[in-house]
Amino acid sequence: MSIVFNIMEDTRGLWRVCREDVSVLEDLSFASAIRHARQLARDMHAAARVTTKVVLSSPEYEVILVQHARPADPSEPWQLDNESAAA
Repeated sequence: MSIVFNIMEDTRGLWRVCREDVSVLEDLSFASAIRHARQLARDMHAAARVTTKVVLSSPEYEVILVQHARPADPSEPWQLDNESAAA
């Protein structure tokens, strides 16, 4: 199972964070949308122990900004992939 948080620009030039097709947060600046989406993904990963991603989405492209992945071996401790230590 994987949970994806998409960051998308709306028609007014503001940004929103969605999980599947449901808006979780709206009317955000670009930086705020990234910050909130990363926090949501980090919290969901810690709580549900599933792979989570933050994806910057548009009709032309998708860019994975961060991914918190499950370890390959269930006996290994949880690790964060592609996450900077400063975050």
